[in-house]
Amino acid sequence: MNIVKPLVAATLSLGLAACAGTFGGSGEQASAESQQNPMDLYSQLDADQDGNISNYEAADNEQLTEDFNSLDSDKDGVLSADEFVEWEEFEESSY
Repeated sequence: MNIVKPLVAATLSLGLAACAGTFGGSGEQASAESQQNPMDLYSQLDADQDGNISNYEAADNEQLTEDFNSLDSDKDGVLSADEFVEWEEFEESSY
């Protein structure tokens, strides 16, 4: 599974956001996770930057913790970028 492209995209997104100093361009930093790019949140949750989110790392997000086992489609104990993006897309469509 190739996670290089999503991680590069996340890194670029974080860099652009840091340069701009804002999310969304309105001058206010986005405070809700739902307003962030999914890969920005993925990068933040992936504390050890190994390219996966463990159960321990997911604990920082209550909803992700609840959904973790069902999201881990290959049952390897971690969420890949692909598994995480599928969850984000489902979460967005639920609203």
